[in-house]
Amino acid sequence: MEDDCLSPEELEAATRKIIPCYYAYYNTLGEITAVSNSLLDRSDLFLQISYEVFEQFVMCREQFKDWVVNRTKNSANEFGVEIVSKANQARTFRNNMFERINSTPIDDSEIVVHWDQYNKKWIFVMSDSARQRVYDNEIGTKNLSFFITYASSFNFLIRSVDIQISQLVSDKVEIPFQSDKELKIENINLATKHVFDNYALSVWKEYEQ
Repeated sequence: MEDDCLSPEELEAATRKIIPCYYAYYNTLGEITAVSNSLLDRSDLFLQISYEVFEQFVMCREQFKDWVVNRTKNSANEFGVEIVSKANQARTFRNNMFERINSTPIDDSEIVVHWDQYNKKWIFVMSDSARQRVYDNEIGTKNLSFFITYASSFNFLIRSVDIQISQLVSDKVEIPFQSDKELKIENINLATKHVFDNYALSVWKEYEQ
């Protein structure tokens, strides 16, 4: 008579607790493209999310367009990125998920932003080395996003500026100020998502004679 008892290996497999996992898939711009309770055979990037976030999407309480995947410096995060609501995106500045641009331009600066008080505009310039990185397909995104907030609080977004990298490869990009709030550089902060290795800010102030 055959032994009807399970082997230790079979017993372990039968009693093993299965912990469900949930994933969000996103493209190189950080836009959510899908969520799933299993790993999908697709080329999109992905990260693990909580059931609570997963449920919000599948129950249509939240829409993909209202969320974004951002780079994080949290060493405990094995994916290196995390999902955040766009409504709370300004708060991520304080968590180092964005890079504040305040360095003085140097030879190695890949992106230099000029604040032109006299002509009331922002001027964005890409270095030759950064341009070469684009040609070599080292830069995965097609757009750069810049965020202008109050210096006193990163929670208050004054405006955002989106620029196609192809524009910067061709020439400098000039963006006019939208409001008087941008006329005083000491009252505002400029930040961006980390795409290139370094950024710099050049201040062109208008001085009265």
